[in-house]
Amino acid sequence: MSKATRIRRLKRYLATSRAKSELEVMAIHRQLEDLSDGHRRGLVWNEAEARRGVSFFSMLRHWKGRWSGEPVKLEPFQEEIIIAPIFGWYREDGARRITEAYVELPRKNGKSTLAAGIALKMFAADGEPGSEVYSAATKHAQAMIVFNDAKQMVRQSPELAKRITTHKWSMHHKKSQGVFAPLASDESNLDGLNSYCNVIDELHQHKTRGVYDKLVTSHGSRDNPLDFVITTAGVGDDPHSIAMERHEYAEKVLSGVATDDSLWAFVTTADKEDDWTDPDVWAKANPNLGVSVSRRFLVDQCNRAQHSAAYENAFRRYYLNQWTEQAVRWLSVSTWDELEIEEPDLKGRPCYVGLDLADNEDLNAMALYFPGVQGGDDYLKLHCWCPEDTVARRMREGKFAYADWVRRGYLEKTSGSVTDHNAILERIYKLSEVYDVQQVAYDPFNALMLVNALDDSGFVVVKVLQQMQSLAPGTKEFERRVLQGTIKHDGNPLLRWMISNVCVDVNANKDMRPNRKKSSEKIDGVIAAIMALSRAMVSGDKSSVYESRGVIEV
Repeated sequence: MSKATRIRRLKRYLATSRAKSELEVMAIHRQLEDLSDGHRRGLVWNEAEARRGVSFFSMLRHWKGRWSGEPVKLEPFQEEIIIAPIFGWYREDGARRITEAYVELPRKNGKSTLAAGIALKMFAADGEPGSEVYSAATKHAQAMIVFNDAKQMVRQSPELAKRITTHKWSMHHKKSQGVFAPLASDESNLDGLNSYCNVIDELHQHKTRGVYDKLVTSHGSRDNPLDFVITTAGVGDDPHSIAMERHEYAEKVLSGVATDDSLWAFVTTADKEDDWTDPDVWAKANPNLGVSVSRRFLVDQCNRAQHSAAYENAFRRYYLNQWTEQAVRWLSVSTWDELEIEEPDLKGRPCYVGLDLADNEDLNAMALYFPGVQGGDDYLKLHCWCPEDTVARRMREGKFAYADWVRRGYLEKTSGSVTDHNAILERIYKLSEVYDVQQVAYDPFNALMLVNALDDSGFVVVKVLQQMQSLAPGTKEFERRVLQGTIKHDGNPLLRWMISNVCVDVNANKDMRPNRKKSSEKIDGVIAAIMALSRAMVSGDKSSVYESRGVIEV
């Protein structure tokens, strides 16, 4: 098959009647352009190696479901836009071009089967002495999925069974002395690997980037390594997650914003403006629709999603491959972003302070709420403190944003292993010289020393218990004002992150309050803001619902 034939086949695929997402079209055009012009920047197309990679799959058979025992038949998107490029592209120095492949597809579109086949090719048919191949995931059971697929394929293939011995937790290639094994997510046990191929499964489930970094830097002296990353869309509110980072980078490479010949990306999804209930849209996200994905199944799941707001996110993530903002979302980050403005003149303005000192060993937050500042809108600022030891620990855990927040002045480090409340106290004293501090609302947990000092200094301090009846009015009003666009802010990325983390409890009366345990990460700044707003709401009204219930003590 010539390069010209490859180009014709890609154009035929592009012209098929199945609707395709913008990102899939970008991937097709990228391969077309590289086949036509890649030689100008030193890329070499090796058709023989591309065909060898594709033909390897002819040895493999399915082992479960209705196709059990049937040969694996590659779909056009798998052959032309994933496998052939991975194995067919080389650099002028003779090494393979692609060292990382990022494949993002909805459930049931053959990711695991594809990954198992590519891992076996790298393991047993790539000519690499002592090849080390790993299937990695956050949990051992997840890591076993691709490994088990590969193991069963070996057992059903006479050609591979001759070369590979299979065991419960590993496989061994007799000739090359290679090993293929599953790995769970304990990054502390990943030092010393010399991997040749890593399958990193469901990247969106990885809470930190530790496993990813350990694996992609474990190739040692390998000339043609491959990291094959497969995932379904995840929760996209944390811009610092490794999954969101790789997704956004893949988009940049596909769109031409970034140039990286070592990364190959294939993503199918419903586009942002699409009607997610439209069956034609489902085809955009599911290239295997009608093959491994049942249209009737999607109809049933879509009907369920239309009658359940909670399930809508699940349907859109798992079957349309759309990154949702939160598993149980409260506020839209995109809505929050639209409220950013330059800081107005706040000198001498009435200010309500909310203090959330939830954990002396982690973030401590102070919100400043200024009602009716600009055109009748309110303005919100946030100050946060964290012990320097905790910043270092969070960095080791992969939470690199902590250092960035410190560098940019959004997070203040205090010395030692616990937050210095004296630093917070001194900040309040200084701010009171600039702003007209009306009241300081606080969560009583961990606040006794600081509150006593404020009281002695003449500040009006208000205790806010962290219960539904005390937090619900402020939470509901905060939501209302955000949705109406009447709360403005300075774009603080730390507060944005906290907004994205919030999960709320809602009772039968539709009262709501933030739930720390259910929220994906820290939300201290949001709770501080709600407390501050709650005092602004009732200031001067001694018959308010707060005082009449006896929940907040003045």
